[in-house]
Amino acid sequence: LFYFLAYWNQIPHWLASHGYEVFHLSLPWIHEQRRRQTLHKFLQEKSESGALIHLFFDQSSLAMIKILLSQHRYSCLSSVTLVGQDLQAEPSLSSPFFTPIEELDIPTGHKFKTPFFWHFHQIWTSHWHSLHRLGWQLTNGQADLFLQRAQFLAERDLLQKQRSPTLET
Repeated sequence: LFYFLAYWNQIPHWLASHGYEVFHLSLPWIHEQRRRQTLHKFLQEKSESGALIHLFFDQSSLAMIKILLSQHRYSCLSSVTLVGQDLQAEPSLSSPFFTPIEELDIPTGHKFKTPFFWHFHQIWTSHWHSLHRLGWQLTNGQADLFLQRAQFLAERDLLQKQRSPTLET
């Protein structure tokens, strides 16, 4: 009934089954300021621990992410990826952020199978008019797109690590 409990469906499990370490951060789902504070605290803790992560989010969190990235520099962020459909129409991603926002555009040709419970959740929470298509069921095309993105990011991290000069004392 409450769809937010499985927000990304099988995508985290799919990536983890292919060898990627996946964290699923549960944010307060109603209060935007608390959501932003929780994410900020998580990113600060990861930065202080020296971790490097790739942050994936969807269009419903875009405003919150833009605020955080324009106000803070998180050393833990190796990349920030906006996932959605028809992202070329998304304005203001060119604004300067401490960490640039990249895009994973899911072409509209990929069929989304939106579960009945997601539609019910949108109506129940009165967000049916403002939320973007979520509730993704992992089709072969989507699985490949997410896996290709994860592979690209891992390879880019490796290349950047090889190119960065090491300090010798």
